[in-house]
Amino acid sequence: YQGLFERIQEGIDAAAARDNSPLDGYMRGTRALALLDLGRAKEAIAEAEFVICGPYPRGIIRFTAQLALARARIRLGLPDEGTLDEARALPTARRDIMRLAPLAVVDAEAHWLGAPRSGALEALRAAFDATLPTQGQRWALAEIALWLKLLGEEVNLSAEDLSRLPPA
Repeated sequence: YQGLFERIQEGIDAAAARDNSPLDGYMRGTRALALLDLGRAKEAIAEAEFVICGPYPRGIIRFTAQLALARARIRLGLPDEGTLDEARALPTARRDIMRLAPLAVVDAEAHWLGAPRSGALEALRAAFDATLPTQGQRWALAEIALWLKLLGEEVNLSAEDLSRLPPA
């Protein structure tokens, strides 16, 4: 993450200078996810809520912020307050791997943390099956495979599939 927050801020500043609130909101959501990756859940919540409650239009722009907010709240034992319902209502949420996979991972994490999610394992397996043949989603594939293993599921990857995963 070295330099990541500086680059994100440069992007946010450039988007604001061009009055591009959709890009600004998406990058703020990305920053919230990065904060969460670093274990800074309260900061992630603040950043994500700024997007969700702020001047940003509804829709895909808020997706990364919704993911960050839901995951942070789940990790802190707080209710997600419908954040995931709004993300799941996006037209692309069931067919686009870039939406389907992260939503399945959020549910898997919640389930693993003791907040049972009906169909979490099935959704994760479906996301795995949809992601496996793709070429550009190696991080998603690796994350899904990890969560399947954490939930006690068998993950069978060929040598070719393994070669596509990000380096450890």
